[in-house]
Amino acid sequence: MIPTLLVGLRQLAETMGKDTLPERALAAIERAQIMVQAAIDGELTERVIVGDRYKLLYDKTQEYGIQTRFGPIASVQAMTVNEAEVEIEDLIVGTWTIKRLSGFRRNSIVTIDYTVGYRRHGEGTAGVVVEGGNVPPEIVQAILLPAAEIYLHPDPTLTSERIGDYTYTLRGINKTDEEYSLPPRSLTLIRRYCRPRV
Repeated sequence: MIPTLLVGLRQLAETMGKDTLPERALAAIERAQIMVQAAIDGELTERVIVGDRYKLLYDKTQEYGIQTRFGPIASVQAMTVNEAEVEIEDLIVGTWTIKRLSGFRRNSIVTIDYTVGYRRHGEGTAGVVVEGGNVPPEIVQAILLPAAEIYLHPDPTLTSERIGDYTYTLRGINKTDEEYSLPPRSLTLIRRYCRPRV
Protein backbone atom coordinates (compact mmCIF):
# COMPACT_ATOMS: atom_id res chain seq x y z
CA MET A 1 0.00 0.00 0.00
CA ILE A 2 1.41 3.38 -0.99
CA PRO A 3 1.32 5.80 1.95
CA THR A 4 -0.03 9.31 1.61
CA LEU A 5 3.09 11.25 0.74
CA LEU A 6 3.83 14.19 3.02
CA VAL A 7 6.26 15.75 0.56
CA GLY A 8 5.55 16.59 -3.08
CA LEU A 9 7.61 16.52 -6.27
CA ARG A 10 7.85 20.31 -6.30
CA GLN A 11 9.43 20.35 -2.82
CA LEU A 12 11.99 17.70 -3.80
CA ALA A 13 12.79 19.56 -7.04
CA GLU A 14 13.32 22.81 -5.10
CA THR A 15 15.59 21.01 -2.60
CA MET A 16 17.67 19.66 -5.49
CA GLY A 17 17.77 23.04 -7.28
CA LYS A 18 15.73 21.81 -10.25
CA ASP A 19 12.62 23.23 -11.89
CA THR A 20 10.80 19.89 -12.18
CA LEU A 21 11.32 16.16 -11.63
CA PRO A 22 9.76 13.15 -13.38
CA GLU A 23 7.03 11.15 -11.63
CA ARG A 24 9.52 8.38 -10.86
CA ALA A 25 10.88 10.67 -8.14
CA LEU A 26 7.72 9.81 -6.17
CA ALA A 27 9.27 6.40 -5.44
CA ALA A 28 12.26 8.15 -3.82
CA ILE A 29 9.94 10.28 -1.68
CA GLU A 30 7.90 7.22 -0.67
CA ARG A 31 11.00 5.25 0.31
CA ALA A 32 12.44 8.17 2.29
CA GLN A 33 9.13 8.68 4.09
CA ILE A 34 9.03 4.99 5.04
CA MET A 35 12.59 5.28 6.38
CA VAL A 36 11.68 8.33 8.48
CA GLN A 37 8.52 6.64 9.78
CA ALA A 38 10.56 3.58 10.82
CA ALA A 39 13.05 5.80 12.66
CA ILE A 40 10.23 7.64 14.46
CA ASP A 41 8.51 4.34 15.30
CA GLY A 42 5.14 6.03 15.01
CA GLU A 43 2.59 7.37 12.53
CA LEU A 44 3.53 9.92 9.89
CA THR A 45 0.27 10.08 7.97
CA GLU A 46 -2.73 11.42 9.82
CA ARG A 47 -4.85 8.97 11.79
CA VAL A 48 -7.53 9.64 14.42
CA ILE A 49 -7.39 7.59 17.63
CA VAL A 50 -10.72 7.39 19.44
CA GLY A 51 -11.21 6.08 22.96
CA ASP A 52 -7.58 5.26 23.77
CA ARG A 53 -7.92 4.13 27.40
CA TYR A 54 -5.38 4.12 30.23
CA LYS A 55 -5.66 2.95 33.85
CA LEU A 56 -3.13 4.82 35.93
CA LEU A 57 -1.26 2.74 38.49
CA TYR A 58 0.56 5.67 40.02
CA ASP A 59 -0.09 9.36 40.66
CA LYS A 60 1.13 11.40 37.70
CA THR A 61 2.17 14.91 38.54
CA GLN A 62 2.13 17.69 35.95
CA GLU A 63 5.77 17.03 35.06
CA TYR A 64 5.18 13.38 34.02
CA GLY A 65 1.80 12.88 32.37
CA ILE A 66 0.74 9.98 30.16
CA GLN A 67 2.84 8.53 27.38
CA THR A 68 0.45 7.53 24.60
CA ARG A 69 0.61 4.27 22.66
CA PHE A 70 0.41 6.12 19.37
CA GLY A 71 2.23 9.21 18.16
CA PRO A 72 3.54 11.63 17.35
CA ILE A 73 0.49 13.53 18.58
CA ALA A 74 -0.78 16.28 16.27
CA SER A 75 -3.80 17.33 18.37
CA VAL A 76 -6.10 16.24 21.20
CA GLN A 77 -9.86 16.42 20.60
CA ALA A 78 -11.19 15.16 23.95
CA MET A 79 -10.15 13.64 27.26
CA THR A 80 -12.09 12.21 30.17
CA VAL A 81 -10.78 11.24 33.59
CA ASN A 82 -13.10 8.81 35.37
CA GLU A 83 -15.78 9.77 32.81
CA ALA A 84 -15.53 13.50 33.65
CA GLU A 85 -14.56 15.73 30.72
CA VAL A 86 -11.27 17.59 30.93
CA GLU A 87 -10.82 21.03 29.38
CA ILE A 88 -8.37 20.81 26.47
CA GLU A 89 -6.86 24.11 27.64
CA ASP A 90 -5.75 22.32 30.85
CA LEU A 91 -3.55 19.93 28.86
CA ILE A 92 0.07 20.21 27.83
CA VAL A 93 0.46 18.13 24.68
CA GLY A 94 3.88 16.84 23.65
CA THR A 95 4.77 14.65 20.70
CA TRP A 96 4.15 11.43 22.68
CA THR A 97 2.87 12.67 26.04
CA ILE A 98 -0.16 14.42 27.43
CA LYS A 99 0.24 16.26 30.71
CA ARG A 100 -2.46 17.89 32.81
CA LEU A 101 -1.90 21.06 34.81
CA SER A 102 -3.39 19.41 37.91
CA GLY A 103 -1.76 16.04 37.21
CA PHE A 104 -3.51 12.65 37.33
CA ARG A 105 -4.48 10.54 40.37
CA ARG A 106 -3.66 6.87 40.83
CA ASN A 107 -6.34 4.39 39.72
CA SER A 108 -7.88 6.96 37.38
CA ILE A 109 -9.29 5.78 34.07
CA VAL A 110 -8.23 8.20 31.34
CA THR A 111 -9.81 8.07 27.88
CA ILE A 112 -8.36 10.19 25.07
CA ASP A 113 -9.45 11.05 21.52
CA TYR A 114 -6.51 12.42 19.57
CA THR A 115 -4.93 12.68 16.14
CA VAL A 116 -1.49 11.34 15.35
CA GLY A 117 0.57 11.97 12.25
CA TYR A 118 0.28 14.76 9.73
CA ARG A 119 -1.39 15.79 6.49
CA ARG A 120 -0.08 17.66 3.50
CA HIS A 121 -1.80 20.81 2.22
CA GLY A 122 -4.94 19.82 0.33
CA GLU A 123 -5.33 16.41 1.97
CA GLY A 124 -7.36 15.34 4.97
CA THR A 125 -8.99 12.27 6.43
CA ALA A 126 -11.81 10.58 4.54
CA GLY A 127 -11.05 12.48 1.35
CA VAL A 128 -11.93 15.87 2.83
CA VAL A 129 -9.86 18.64 1.26
CA VAL A 130 -8.32 20.95 3.84
CA GLU A 131 -6.52 24.23 3.53
CA GLY A 132 -3.02 24.13 4.93
CA GLY A 133 -1.19 21.03 6.05
CA ASN A 134 0.39 20.47 9.42
CA VAL A 135 3.60 18.62 8.57
CA PRO A 136 6.39 20.03 10.76
CA PRO A 137 9.24 21.51 8.71
CA GLU A 138 11.73 19.21 10.45
CA ILE A 139 9.90 16.13 9.16
CA VAL A 140 9.65 17.58 5.65
CA GLN A 141 13.40 18.22 5.64
CA ALA A 142 14.14 14.78 7.15
CA ILE A 143 12.22 13.19 4.24
CA LEU A 144 13.70 15.44 1.54
CA LEU A 145 17.35 14.73 2.43
CA PRO A 146 17.26 10.94 1.82
CA ALA A 147 14.70 11.33 -1.01
CA ALA A 148 17.19 13.43 -2.97
CA GLU A 149 19.93 10.86 -2.33
CA ILE A 150 17.69 7.95 -3.32
CA TYR A 151 16.56 9.76 -6.46
CA LEU A 152 20.14 10.56 -7.51
CA HIS A 153 21.42 7.06 -6.65
CA PRO A 154 18.55 4.56 -7.01
CA ASP A 155 18.55 0.94 -5.86
CA PRO A 156 20.42 -1.32 -8.35
CA THR A 157 18.20 -4.30 -7.59
CA LEU A 158 15.11 -2.37 -8.69
CA THR A 159 14.51 -2.69 -12.40
CA SER A 160 10.91 -1.52 -12.55
CA GLU A 161 8.30 -0.20 -10.20
CA ARG A 162 4.63 0.60 -10.33
CA ILE A 163 2.92 3.41 -8.45
CA GLY A 164 -0.82 3.32 -9.07
CA ASP A 165 -1.26 3.41 -12.84
CA TYR A 166 2.27 4.72 -13.42
CA THR A 167 5.05 2.19 -14.25
CA TYR A 168 8.69 2.92 -15.01
CA THR A 169 11.95 1.02 -15.61
CA LEU A 170 15.42 1.98 -14.34
CA ARG A 171 18.85 1.18 -15.84
CA GLY A 172 22.46 2.11 -15.05
CA ILE A 173 22.11 2.45 -11.29
CA ASN A 174 25.06 2.49 -8.89
CA LYS A 175 24.02 2.13 -5.24
CA THR A 176 23.23 -0.98 -3.18
CA ASP A 177 20.20 -1.29 -0.93
CA GLU A 178 22.35 -1.66 2.21
CA GLU A 179 23.88 1.75 1.55
CA TYR A 180 20.54 3.51 2.06
CA SER A 181 20.11 4.93 5.54
CA LEU A 182 18.87 8.15 7.02
CA PRO A 183 21.58 10.78 7.02
CA PRO A 184 22.66 11.95 10.49
CA ARG A 185 21.06 15.35 9.80
CA SER A 186 17.67 13.65 9.22
CA LEU A 187 18.02 11.73 12.48
CA THR A 188 18.82 14.96 14.32
CA LEU A 189 15.81 16.71 12.78
CA ILE A 190 13.33 14.02 13.84
CA ARG A 191 14.72 13.26 17.32
CA ARG A 192 11.88 15.03 19.18
CA TYR A 193 9.25 13.14 17.13
CA CYS A 194 10.66 9.67 17.93
CA ARG A 195 8.90 7.28 20.30
CA PRO A 196 10.45 7.70 23.75
CA ARG A 197 12.36 4.67 25.02
CA VAL A 198 11.69 3.82 28.63
